[in-house]
Amino acid sequence: MEAILTYDIAFTIARAIAYAMMRYNREIVETSGTEGGVIDAPFQIVPVPADAAQACFVGAALQVYWARMAALLDPATVVPVEPAGSCPVCGSPAVASVVYAEGSLQGVRFLCCPLCASEWHCVRIKCANCQSTKGIAYHHIPEQPAVKAETCDECGTYTKILYKDKDPDGEPFADDLATLGLDVLVGEAGWARATPHPFLAPATG
Repeated sequence: MEAILTYDIAFTIARAIAYAMMRYNREIVETSGTEGGVIDAPFQIVPVPADAAQACFVGAALQVYWARMAALLDPATVVPVEPAGSCPVCGSPAVASVVYAEGSLQGVRFLCCPLCASEWHCVRIKCANCQSTKGIAYHHIPEQPAVKAETCDECGTYTKILYKDKDPDGEPFADDLATLGLDVLVGEAGWARATPHPFLAPATG
């Protein structure tokens, strides 16, 4: 019989990987004396050289698990968290943002979680990282007008924005990854990403 990878099977596999990584983090904390934050932040795994090549696959599995769990929540129970700009569902920092173009959400901006795929409101012309409204500027590549980098002089970081009016089929997480030329442009100008893309884990060792 031909095996079919259903969503339930994928979720079961992702859950097993997520639990394994949480146990891995716990062992790192217990053996190294690292304090706080590591177990609660799935994308902040203490790196070892062998992890880099597998990081994107682990990240994808964690996304399946956390997105499924987030979908089970009652939206009425989700409230803002600290620090500002963090996902109200899982606490991860926003990796990108999107401005919608239709209906009641026309012109409204949402930040996007790289872990559970949740989106939450953020006013425009405001740094997603430090919440400053000073020194905000926008940069883009002419060949990719739907995505801009919002830079902040206050904290020296940037977050990308996908504009749905320019690309109705765009997806912020994927288009963030697809616009690496924009990262090079603003990076050479001196700004750093507010939040690294989980599928672009740096090599270690």
